[in-house]
Order: sequence, then C-alpha cells, then structure tokens
Amino acid sequence: SDCDLIVVLRDDVAADATTQRQIMEALWQALEPLGLPLPKHNGIFATPTTVGELCCLSARGQVDEDQSVFGKRIQMLLDCQPVWGHANYARALAAIVEFYIARPPMAPLAHPFAYLLADLTRYFHSLRVRAQWTLTHDAGQWWLQHMKLRHSRLVLYAGLLLLLGAGF
Repeated sequence: SDCDLIVVLRDDVAADATTQRQIMEALWQALEPLGLPLPKHNGIFATPTTVGELCCLSARGQVDEDQSVFGKRIQMLLDCQPVWGHANYARALAAIVEFYIARPPMAPLAHPFAYLLADLTRYFHSLRVRAQWTLTHDAGQWWLQHMKLRHSRLVLYAGLLLLLGAGF
C-alpha cells in the first residue's frame, strides 16, 4: 500500500529537526524511481527515530507515549529487516529487547517480558480499533486494514509470542 521504512539515525544527528526532515526528503527522492508510494504523512514511517528515542525508559508503561515511537519499536520486533547497516540494526534490536526486559522490584518473579507482552497487546488492540474505524468511516481502506489484521499480522504476533513462550 505504501513504502514502509523505519529510518534509525544516530542520536546526535536526530537532535536537529531540520536535519531529520532533509534526510527523509533525500531518502524519498532516492526511492522515487522505484515508484513506491510514500507513507502516510502522519504515520509511523514518515519520520526517523533513534535508538535513544526507541529505548527511553521514561516512556515504558506510559499510556500517552508517542504513537510513532511506540509503533516503530513494535514493528522493529515484529517484521523489520535491515536493508543497510546490519550491525547497527542488530544493536538497535538488542537495545529494544533490553528496554522490555525488566523485573519490577515489587514482583521479582514476574515474567521478564511482561512489559513486552503488555505492549504487544496494546498494539494489537489499537490496530483492531483502527480497523473497526476504517470499516465504518473510510470506504476505500477498510479491506486493506482487515486483510492485514486478519492474516499477516496474526502470524507475526503468533511468531513473537511463540519465541517469548519458548524462553527467547
């Protein structure tokens, strides 16, 4: 439906919003000959991020966390593959896993991925709500949302849950 790319910048580069915008514009110009539609201007793939932003501990457990950051973090766990910077991607993925591993002091025997399981549930339910919304309010997009939700996304979720249940 569009070009889904997560651009992860170094923390020092991402501090400047103008630089972020220029990097994204250069990326889309480079990809233009491929004829891929751009992501939605307000979607999670429209802006870059950093590992620091994806793994900011103060965001863990926050209901009002930035949806773009939350979506990128979950998508990196579910179905991303690096197209460049494979070693950096592996480090970013490891940092995200570490972000989710926590044993709360009040529950030392809690599952180490309790936060990740909660966020996976939150993400899945937000996609379900979005699919319900498009079904009744966006006649042109409802079928795509439902197809993704009922097929590929279920397989992705099941795969990650299987890994977590197996001890990862």
